[in-house]
Order: sequence, then C-alpha cells, then structure tokens
Amino acid sequence: MNHAAIVALIIAMSGPDRVDPEQLATAVETASNGNRDWAALLLTVVAHEASFSDRIRRNEFRDKEADPARVHGVLVHRAWGLLQEHRNLNNDSVWGSLDLGVQVASGSRLLHRSYWTCARGYPKNSPPSVWVSFTLNAYAGARCSAQWQGLNDRLATFNRIRARI
Repeated sequence: MNHAAIVALIIAMSGPDRVDPEQLATAVETASNGNRDWAALLLTVVAHEASFSDRIRRNEFRDKEADPARVHGVLVHRAWGLLQEHRNLNNDSVWGSLDLGVQVASGSRLLHRSYWTCARGYPKNSPPSVWVSFTLNAYAGARCSAQWQGLNDRLATFNRIRARI
C-alpha cells in the first residue's frame, strides 16, 4: 500500500469540497493496519457514502442526506460522518465527532463486525468480491448474500481502488 497513491486517488475521486487527502490517507492506513484490501474497502465506503466530502465529515447535512427522519416534527439526521454510521452502543462515545481519524476508526470497527457477521457464509478461498459484497451487505443492514441496487457499483469501486493503491 502506497501513501502517495492513496492521496492521489482521493484527489482524483473527489470534488472541491474534499476532506484533507493526507489526513484521510493516514487515517485509512492506520485503521487498515497496512492491509490493502481493508484500505480499499474503507475508501470504497467513504466514496459511496460521502463522496470524500469535508462537509459530510463536519456533519453539515442537507435535508435528504444522512438518513433523515422527522421526530416530533423536527428533522434529524440518523447517520454521522464519512462512513455514515448510525449511533449504537459500539460508537456511542465517539458518535458525532468531527475528527477524521475517529470517524475512520469507528467505521473500520463497524466494517469488521459486518465482516464477521457474514464470515461463515462463504468458503475461505473465495475471491475478494465475495467477502467484500457480504461485508457491504451486513454494513448496509442487508442479508449477507443480498443483491441490491448499488452493490455492483460498490464492488466496481472497490476493484478500481484496490488496483490503484
């Protein structure tokens, strides 16, 4: 895995309102422990959930973003940060943090839980597309083997990113 390649990828895949590419690359490298596949998975989720947007990192959402809901007539955003996590017991102490490293680390922990939720559902020698799709399904709250709109796009993004870093 190459830090400069991750930075270049973030710059190439994002618009003018992008997170700091150096900080995101460092956070991804730290959370992935140098595992190229895991880094590609984290970057895939950030690309699809937040388009690398610094506005999203700052939790400055538009009305239709961040899984909005009306609670007693008030619009609330149920998701947080670059990986669009919902609050739960595992992230309650950090939920809402603006710190990029905290967001990536928390998202990585949730992705690990998603991975292990579905890990028994496929053979150990399966190609990455199998474990990645199962992990993304669990992350999205879907059945491990589900097919849904956007899954193939995410797998294609994962493969593009993995080839570049």
